[in-house]
Amino acid sequence: MFWSDWGTVPNIAKAGMDGSEPHVFIKEGLQWPTGLALDYGNKRLYWLDAKYHFIESINLDGSDRRVL
Repeated sequence: MFWSDWGTVPNIAKAGMDGSEPHVFIKEGLQWPTGLALDYGNKRLYWLDAKYHFIESINLDGSDRRVL
């Protein structure tokens, strides 16, 4: 599972569906990450940054981050 946090250190984090192995997935270049969408078929995560007003995506292995 993935979730976002707008706190003092904005990030997108992930963990197993049972909550195991939680860790920060993305922490750079974020302000207000929201609207997470998982494209499991293409193995990508998409999100909107409500402060920067753009949509980004990244491979689930953490590579190939793109602004759309």
